[in-house]
Amino acid sequence: IVTIQKTCNNRIYYIKTYSLSNKQDTLFSQETVFEYTPKETISTTYEKSNDSYIPTNKTIETLKDNNIKLETQYEYKQNYWKPTAKQIYNYNASNQITEILYQIWKNNFWLSDYKRSFIYNENGSLLASTFSILQYKEWEILYQINYNYTNQLDNAFIEQTFWSETNKKYNDYISLYGNGNYPFVNC
Repeated sequence: IVTIQKTCNNRIYYIKTYSLSNKQDTLFSQETVFEYTPKETISTTYEKSNDSYIPTNKTIETLKDNNIKLETQYEYKQNYWKPTAKQIYNYNASNQITEILYQIWKNNFWLSDYKRSFIYNENGSLLASTFSILQYKEWEILYQINYNYTNQLDNAFIEQTFWSETNKKYNDYISLYGNGNYPFVNC
């Protein structure tokens, strides 16, 4: 089921979609709000209980300049929506993602959990991506993937950094190779 509401100047204000699982035990709804360009999308999942559907989870995506700026997850507990996690997206001038910060909701505060960072060359090709975790109030790179490009990704290597119990830092390198038929892709 799709519902489209238009404003008086015939611009789309919001689009709502609903779908039901094959067994009809899960209902999913999504609402996208527009302000000339998409502004927000709310996706909600419901589970069937007797003859009605009870909300279980929802995700709100806040958009800016057609990019996801913020994505917040909630779970429905005791008749209210409790936040659980969120991702904050940052972009460069070319609209490429430079960082995704992941936070969790704990004891009524947002706590940074981990982040992914992306480095590009002057042509806009991805050079490296890192995965960092928060250790003792400082970001530590857990691993980094460096990309080697010709006109497609042919190989990459992963540099993993970890700490031992004696606080010594170790690096480990893993090489990955692709070929022209099955190149690696950035996911």
